[in-house]
Amino acid sequence: MYYKFSEIATKLITIIVMLLSWIAPVAAETFPEIETPPIALQASNVIPEVPLKGTNYQIEQNVENDGFINSYKLTTDYGPLTVESTSLL
Repeated sequence: MYYKFSEIATKLITIIVMLLSWIAPVAAETFPEIETPPIALQASNVIPEVPLKGTNYQIEQNVENDGFINSYKLTTDYGPLTVESTSLL
């Protein structure tokens, strides 16, 4: 009993697709959540040398850190701003 190459390939592809359709949902459920919520910091602790309030700005006390960069929220005479880095203050 000899099979043509196309028949074998078709059966093999069918089996692979069936296995992948079964494995993918199971694998997706078993992997843990990689992202973590932002880290909450206090501006007065992170940047003690920078005044939190000036003549035309105020830095909010709550600072978010994504594990790499601090995000500061400022209220200014020109509107609210978000600064994404301590070095930009």
